[in-house]
Amino acid sequence: MSFTSCVLCTSGNTLVQECVLNKIPVAIMPCSESHFEQQHNMKKYTNNGYGVRMDDCMDLDELRRRD
Repeated sequence: MSFTSCVLCTSGNTLVQECVLNKIPVAIMPCSESHFEQQHNMKKYTNNGYGVRMDDCMDLDELRRRD
C-alpha cells in the first residue's frame, strides 16, 4: 500500500475502506449491476466522496492527484 498511487476495484467494503484509511484515491464499480450490496456500496462511497465511479473515460493521472 505504501507504493500505491491509486486503486481501481469493485465496490466491496474492505479494500475501499483500506484505501480511505491510507488516503489512497480509489475508483470503484459494482461487480454486477444486479448485485444489491455492490450497488449500495458504490453509491455510499461515491456520494460521501470516499471514491469515484470508475468509467471508460477515467484519467488515472487525475485520480492520482485526487485528495
